[in-house]
Amino acid sequence: MTRPARYTENGSSRDWIDEFCATSTPEEVRGAFRFTIGKYLRRYGKKDDHLQEALKIQDYANRLVEYERGLVKPIIRELYSDADEARMDVVGINGNCGAHYSDPHG
Repeated sequence: MTRPARYTENGSSRDWIDEFCATSTPEEVRGAFRFTIGKYLRRYGKKDDHLQEALKIQDYANRLVEYERGLVKPIIRELYSDADEARMDVVGINGNCGAHYSDPHG
């Protein structure tokens, strides 16, 4: 949905909702989106035509999804197991010369 220029300042692509999301707590942002989406659902078809109202609901829902995705931190899997770490401690930083290391798997 295209946002009117009146919602942005100084030609920025960011609008008031973007600023609110950047400066508010997750609980405040979620509450604001829930309220706004609920408002449009309750008045659906009473102010604007059905399509226009549906597009507004969709826009706010999409923005909420984008916000939630921004809060999710990727899960970093451990690259090495504890056994790998122990083996690397034995090998040491200079690599394995073979004299002090035996492979527990073979």
